[in-house]
Amino acid sequence: MITISILDDNPVHLKYIESLTTELMSEPSSIRSFTEGHELIQAFSCGEQFDIAILDIVLDKLNGIDIAAEINRCSPRTVIIFVSGGRDFSPNLYEADHIYFLKKPLVKEDLVKALRKALGIIKDNYIVLSLKNSVKKIFLDDILYLENSGRKTIIYLEQETLEYGKNLKTIEPLLPKLRFIRCHNSFIVNLQKVTEVNRKNMLFRNGASVPISRRYLPEIKSRIEEYLLRDDSI
Repeated sequence: MITISILDDNPVHLKYIESLTTELMSEPSSIRSFTEGHELIQAFSCGEQFDIAILDIVLDKLNGIDIAAEINRCSPRTVIIFVSGGRDFSPNLYEADHIYFLKKPLVKEDLVKALRKALGIIKDNYIVLSLKNSVKKIFLDDILYLENSGRKTIIYLEQETLEYGKNLKTIEPLLPKLRFIRCHNSFIVNLQKVTEVNRKNMLFRNGASVPISRRYLPEIKSRIEEYLLRDDSI
């Protein structure tokens, strides 16, 4: 389920953007609309999460760019799309991270492009697994490593540990190869979380370590060097 927030202080424009977004979404989605910027910020502050935020820039009170900057701070995974009919704010757009700028009146084809781009980014950020009692969205940034345990997989996250009812081979195709690597028949690690590699182990920020099989060591050394040289790993 893709969660979307829409902010526009004009109720007519807000309703139109909501209706058009609902029509164009190619994925199951939940949309929540806001007419006040502080209400949207409060929703984030209370723990509500949105995959996409569509924000009008010119508002009566808070500026849409300032709201986007706050969202960047408290929910960096949220993908932001700007919408506005104004023309005097272009230099300030880069004060907040966003992926698209749409001019009013909205053109359906332009919104389609923006939503497709947003969905592409979002799908690279998480996987969805059916666990014992729920279907859970697991953000790749939260994964430290995965361990095969019999017919199950133990997923070690930053704040918790999850148990998946299938073996590691079923999850491996879902993980981006640029970020995840098998270091042992029973372990796959998130390169982004590794702090040290020696001949026997890979170490993580939280003090955890996983073993390295000799057969995987040459590839691991090469991949670690390659990954650390990538700009997006900094």
